[in-house]
Formats: sequence, structure tokens, C-alpha cells
Amino acid sequence: MSLRTPQTNESKFDPAPAGWSIARLFAVIDLGTHFDQKWDKETHLVRLGFELPKALRDDGKPFAIYKRYTLSHHEKSRMRQDLEAWYGKKFDTGALNKAGGFDLAKLIGRTAFVNVTHDESDGNVYANIVAIGPLPQGMNCPSAINPLIIFSLQDFDQKVFDSLTDKTKGQIAASGEYKVLTGQIRQPAGRSAQGRGVQPTVDDDVPFGYGAPNYVPPAPRRDPSPIYNPAVNPAARPVTTLSVRTFEEEIAGEEAPPW
Repeated sequence: MSLRTPQTNESKFDPAPAGWSIARLFAVIDLGTHFDQKWDKETHLVRLGFELPKALRDDGKPFAIYKRYTLSHHEKSRMRQDLEAWYGKKFDTGALNKAGGFDLAKLIGRTAFVNVTHDESDGNVYANIVAIGPLPQGMNCPSAINPLIIFSLQDFDQKVFDSLTDKTKGQIAASGEYKVLTGQIRQPAGRSAQGRGVQPTVDDDVPFGYGAPNYVPPAPRRDPSPIYNPAVNPAARPVTTLSVRTFEEEIAGEEAPPW
């Protein structure tokens, strides 16, 4: 007599097709600040999601592909380089600093031309965005198919958070900001709750200006404990006020973006 484990159904998914594709940005997801053990510093991460409306899956829905960035407008940052390539222009660092940084909400709904490559790991094929550019002249992008999503830990929206995948919610829940919001740890000393600053519009044709998040990355720490470590900051009630705002409420009354 033997006792064997039952056969399991392998989870398979089809990656987005390789090569250049027409795309539209439909998701901006704030993943929060995480401690990077490799570089011994905290890093604020964000994920941008593109749908490929002319590349459809078997169920008729468009392929979607995401790229993760460090939230930074430093000249050498990947986010800065990709956005400059996407807009086809160099950004002025002084103007960016004055505006408070990129306002990623301005990217929602913007069309793009993305280059996707395939990488294989552990028998699975993964699609990765290696280049982002403007839509070539003469090409048209269909209307948005997926709902437009903006999730920010600065303006926490429970309904939007609940709509995200379990994996994404888990990554957000591991961030320092989420732990402060949920009362797991105290707001770090010397760091105020992040809020949306009202900034002057610098240029309507660049992704920064009014409402840009005034985030300043923390300096690298020399001790092994991140500033959001509960051992350093005992559990306490959050000091950040939560607000629930829909995308429509976010843009109501504001000048329409130039795209």
C-alpha cells in the first residue's frame, strides 16, 4: 500500500507578446517604501501598468504588462530616463525640483509604444518592458479597455486597494507607509505624513506640476534596522488621515491633460 500526493494542475499564463506594441497606461500603483537589504537603504517603489489593446488574450481581454520603478526623478533614475524617452524631450531638473517631482497621475490614459522582451526563469516565460516611446505618427490607439487605476498611499482608497491582486496588496502591506496607516508602527520621528502639495503648474506637456507628490527619498542608513522597523518605532495609532477619492473626483475641476 502506498500513499502518494495527488497530481496538481500547473498554473500557466501567457506572457504579453514580444516586440513593439501600441499601449496605453491604465494603472499607477504606489507600492510604498521598503528596506533594501542589498543596498542598506529604504526605497519608495511604484508600478506602472500598460494595456496592449491590439494584442488580445484568448478571453478577448487585452494583455497587460507592468514595470516597477524607484520613485525618483534623478537624472540617472530609470523612471526619469523612461519618461524622457516617452515624452521625447529632456526634462529640466530645476523645474522638476520646483514642482515637487513627477505627478504620475498625469500619465493615466496616455498612449505609448512599448518594446517587450521575453525572459525565461524556472521554466516560465516572463514579459518585460525594455523601452517606452511615444506613439509613432499615423498610429492610433483604441480607447481604454481596462478601468483606469490610481492607487496612492498618500490618498488611501480602500476600494481601489481591494481591487488589486493579492500579490500586489501583499507588497503594499509590507511597506512602512501602510504599517503607519494601519497603526502597526508609529510615524517615524522627523518625517511628517506624506500629503499632496499644491504646486504651480510648470508645463502642461510634462508629467509634473500641480499636485506632484513632495516625496524626498530618505538618506541611506548605516544601521541594519530600517526607519519603519517596529523594533525602532513601536506600534501606535497612525497619524495620517485617510481619504477615499475616486479617479473621477481626483480630476474633476482640473484642466484636462494635453493628451
